[in-house]
Amino acid sequence: MVIPDFESKYITKAFQIFDRDYREKEQWAKFTNNRNNKYAITHKNKLYLVKEIIRITAQEAELNLPHFNGGKEANSFIRKRGFEIIDLKVKRSNLDLVSGLNRVLDEYYQARMNDQFAQHELGDLLRHDLPEIVANKLQSYSLDNDYEIKGSIGQANWARSRG
Repeated sequence: MVIPDFESKYITKAFQIFDRDYREKEQWAKFTNNRNNKYAITHKNKLYLVKEIIRITAQEAELNLPHFNGGKEANSFIRKRGFEIIDLKVKRSNLDLVSGLNRVLDEYYQARMNDQFAQHELGDLLRHDLPEIVANKLQSYSLDNDYEIKGSIGQANWARSRG
C-alpha cells in the first residue's frame, strides 16, 4: 500500500507527540533493543520508530492510513521528506563482548526476579547479540567455523543457578 502524502511539518509534530505521550511507556522506552525493530529515524539526537511516526503523522494530518509495510517503503517515505534513517542492527552491533557480559551481570538478577521471560531485551542480548559477537571474534582470529554458538536464558523461564 502507498503511504498518503503529507507535509514534513506533520512529521515534526509527530516527534513531539511521541516524546510527550509514548517515549516513557514501557512498550516504547527501549524499542531500539527490540530485534523486530530494524530502522529508526534520528532527529535532534533522539531515535523514533519509523512506522509509529508515520502512524502518528497520518493521525495528526487527519489522513486515512491503510496498512503499509515498513522497511523500504516507510524509510523511503521518511527520507524523501528530509529525515535520516539509521539501521538499528548496526547500532546494536556496536556492543562489545565485555560490555555485553557486564550488562548481563548487572541486570540478570533483577530481570529474573521481576520481568517477563518472553521477548525480554536481556534475552535478545544473550540469545542473539553476544553469540554474534563471539562468532565474529572467532572469525577475526581465522579460527575454524566448526563452532555452533548459541545463547540462552533458560527454557521457557529464566535460568536459575545454584550459588
